[in-house]
Amino acid sequence: MSTARAGGLVELLLDAGFDGFSMAINRVMARDPQPRPIGFRWAGPSGRTLTVWHGEHYGFGHLLGIPLVQKPSGWAYDLDAAHSKVQAYITGLNG
Repeated sequence: MSTARAGGLVELLLDAGFDGFSMAINRVMARDPQPRPIGFRWAGPSGRTLTVWHGEHYGFGHLLGIPLVQKPSGWAYDLDAAHSKVQAYITGLNG
């Protein structure tokens, strides 16, 4: 995990009780830091750090088969159907 430096936002999040942070930037609207996905420690001015996950695009789950599906009980995620695609993605991240 690499370390990134930033301003007071880290301090505010830590003081508010956050112990981690996840983001997924929309590449259509703005360029994002690369590589991604990646985890890192975001350091505030005090030296305290927040664990951060910079993941795929926020809609990436749909590519892995995690859309909402309509069931008799209402709308739900079909995680069982997505399991093999998610496992293959994780295997690819591990090299």
